[in-house]
This record gives sequence, C-alpha cells and structure tokens, in this order.
Amino acid sequence: RTFLLQPGQTPEAQHTMVRETLAGLMTPVLPPFYRIFMSGIIPGTDTQLGPWFYAPYLTSVVTPTFFGFLVGPSYPNRRKDGQLGGLVVEKCKFLQESGCKGLCLHQCKLPAQQFFQEEL
Repeated sequence: RTFLLQPGQTPEAQHTMVRETLAGLMTPVLPPFYRIFMSGIIPGTDTQLGPWFYAPYLTSVVTPTFFGFLVGPSYPNRRKDGQLGGLVVEKCKFLQESGCKGLCLHQCKLPAQQFFQEEL
C-alpha cells in the first residue's frame, strides 16, 4: 500500500516490485527446479527440451494449494483443447479484496505472467 501511495509510481515500477516479491517467495531453489522439471531447460545451456507434457496439469494441481491465498478458491479442469491442465478460479481473491481491476491487472496478473515467462 505504501508503494502505491508514493507519488510518481508507474505501472512498470509496480510490475517490478511484484516480480521481485514473487522471486523472494520462491527462494533461489525453486526457479532452477521449475526450469528443469517443468520447462525442460537444461542448466548452463540454452537447450530447451520442453515444456514437458505434464507441466500444465501439474501446475493446475499445485496452484490451488500453494497460491490459494492469492487466487482464492480454484480447481483443475480441462483446457480448451480438451487436455488436462486448465484451472478454474471461482472468485479471484485479489480482485475481490481490492475491488479494483487496475490493481488486479498491475499488481497481480501482468507481473505474474511476466515472472513466469521471464524467470521460470
């Protein structure tokens, strides 16, 4: 809250703050583990063998347990292509608590997507 109330804060600065927070929550151990077992990236090389076939499903199973505090009640389901790995979020807890789509977008959705694309 203090960060948001500071004058001159930009959406980019908000995204950076959230990405750094996510990185801190994941500890230094989880990103390399995720890269190997979910993305199929071989450490120390630019070789990528994945993403592995089980990655979307495993993510949809893990998310309700470990990120329920943020996304609220959710459960795995099938994706649009019929494969396992979808996730239904019943009511986004962050959006419900903040009551603001802008906060949802800049303090959760976009930074989390960027974090997963760039760091994991």
